[in-house]
Amino acid sequence: AASCLPVPGASFDGERREVTIEEIIAAEGRLAPDHTVSQRTYRFAFIFIIGSGTEPPAAQVEQIDNYRREFETFFRRSTGEQASAETTLKRSLKLSIFPAAGVLAGNSSPATVSIATPAPAPLTVLLRAGSGAAAVPASVTIPQSGRQASFLITGVREGVDRITAEAADSRYERATAALQVLAGTSALKLEIVSGDGQLAVPGQVLREPVAVRVVDRNNLPYPGLAVNASAAGGGNVTPASAVTDAAGQARFLWTPGDGENRLTLSLAGSTVSATAAAMGRPAVAQGAVVNAASFESGVAAGGLATVFGTNLAAGAARQGLPPLPTELAGVRVLLGGRAAPLLYVSDRQINFLAPADLAPGPAEIAVSTRAGASVPAVVTVREYQPGIFFDFASGRGAILRRGEFLEIYATGLGPVRDSTVPGLQETVLKPAVFVDGVPVEVPFSGLAPGFPGLYQVNARVPAPASGARLWIEAGGLRSNSVAIP
Repeated sequence: AASCLPVPGASFDGERREVTIEEIIAAEGRLAPDHTVSQRTYRFAFIFIIGSGTEPPAAQVEQIDNYRREFETFFRRSTGEQASAETTLKRSLKLSIFPAAGVLAGNSSPATVSIATPAPAPLTVLLRAGSGAAAVPASVTIPQSGRQASFLITGVREGVDRITAEAADSRYERATAALQVLAGTSALKLEIVSGDGQLAVPGQVLREPVAVRVVDRNNLPYPGLAVNASAAGGGNVTPASAVTDAAGQARFLWTPGDGENRLTLSLAGSTVSATAAAMGRPAVAQGAVVNAASFESGVAAGGLATVFGTNLAAGAARQGLPPLPTELAGVRVLLGGRAAPLLYVSDRQINFLAPADLAPGPAEIAVSTRAGASVPAVVTVREYQPGIFFDFASGRGAILRRGEFLEIYATGLGPVRDSTVPGLQETVLKPAVFVDGVPVEVPFSGLAPGFPGLYQVNARVPAPASGARLWIEAGGLRSNSVAIP
């Protein structure tokens, strides 16, 4: 045990297991940035601390200085000649793309070289691209009393380059940065940096701009690229297009409308995109509360149902697991004043379980989120509303073959009671199953174990005809008709 002291003479055995780098990557993810663009030059300072009001002995200062000089060689050897250390005290000189950035081949992106204090005289900075994958001007000049100078980096061909900036005045440090040159935009992605998920008031600009960043798999920024913005739901955005800055970021002012509050951001000339959402007030459409299997209007007590609308989850998309929660990602569905258990929530659709003891008749339904509550809609609650789950594209029902039996998965088959088989609940009223209009034997009908609101009906159908249609009748109502797979 971890709390035990070491035990002398103890032994154990085991089997050696090789752990591959592929397994580590699978468990932890790839290293980003990787070795191709990782930082290679580091600066270190050696600090000698002495008592206040005292002078350090010259021999000790010399000893510390020897450590400093030798550390550069030690660091280079320790990194397998892959990195270097600089330990001299020099004035700051910085590249805006440090430690690494990206550019597209054939494109140019802005960069700056800067110093910490205003230049006492014009300062020439020599620029160099190491491999030729990129091109930079031979030099730039920081003007007298200035602190920076701008220049363009042009991508020449796909590859990795090292950009070096070195001042003509040797009192300044040398600056280096890695540059990834990509052939196209397919390896880029857009990520929302800030401004996502804000509370929206229709017609009012959001308090915080929506910021998006263009990066690659090494999380390197790509300056100088155009990002387009488009607001859904009747909103508007300013500007409609923006160019990424030195950090690869673009910012937009978004005014949401009354509808679905989504802002689509796309990299110009590509299919790369990202979406930001605002928490607008949810809206449930009249007649958009339906049986989750058949999509027939209305809900059945104890059955699975779906509600469609806009802004139903304030931008979230979440799956509920048994035991089903009555609140998921801040979303609640109130049906007849009762909080319904939730299976899935998203901005356009919510799947929920109607409480089994709901009284038949009209009932109000409303969705509430952190952005507020929807205007209540009216839905009809029924004791029975049979619906068979099916594949919308093919029309095939959620039916499994077990020898001469079919397992049919449905909802809305009414009240249940404990079965004579321990652990099962069967329907109080056994439904009728028809194949091409012919009734078939139903040995069992009840809730599928472990799945609230999901009913399983076992029907004896020795040899259904190819393309046969099947439906269920319960409580005098007929389900949708589906094809037997």
